[in-house]
Amino acid sequence: NIQFTTQGSEAMRITSAGLVGIGTSSPATLLHIESSSGNGSLQLTSSTSGTSFINMGDTGDADIGQISYVNSDNTMRFTVNASERMRISAGSTTFKAPDGGSRYLFGGTGNSDNAELSLYNSSDAQKVRIGAGVDSFFNGGNVTVGKTDTGSDVVGCTLRATGQASF
Repeated sequence: NIQFTTQGSEAMRITSAGLVGIGTSSPATLLHIESSSGNGSLQLTSSTSGTSFINMGDTGDADIGQISYVNSDNTMRFTVNASERMRISAGSTTFKAPDGGSRYLFGGTGNSDNAELSLYNSSDAQKVRIGAGVDSFFNGGNVTVGKTDTGSDVVGCTLRATGQASF
C-alpha cells in the first residue's frame, strides 16, 4: 500500500490491488471517494465553452455510454450505445427514440403556463403538441377519441386530417 498523509492523517491510499481511496483507508472500487464529515463529491470542471464528461464503456469502446455537461449551451446529455438519447436544458427535456429518428420533447419555462409535450417524426418535424397556455395540434394524421379503431361502425369520434368527422 501507498499512503498519502496530511497533518498526520491519511488522506489517500493506493492499495496493492491498485484501488484508490480518497478519504478511506479501505477502498472497495478502483476509485472510492468517501467523506465522513459531509457530502462526498467528484467535481469535473471545464472552460466556459468546454464539456465535462463521464465516460462508461468496455475495452472495445471506452465511451459507448456517456454523461456530459455542455457549458456552451448549458445542457446535460445522456448517450447510450454511442447515440445521444436524452438532453436536459433549462427549458425542456428531449428524449430520442432508440432508432435515433423520432424525438419527444417536454418543455416549459419555470412556473409559467407555457408547458408543452411535443412529438417529432424522424425528419424532426413537429407533428403533435399538447400545450398549457399554447395552441395544441395534431399534424398529419387522424385523431380518435373514445375508441381504438377509425372504422365507421365503432363508437366514439374520429377527426380526420381531411377535415371530416365521424361519430
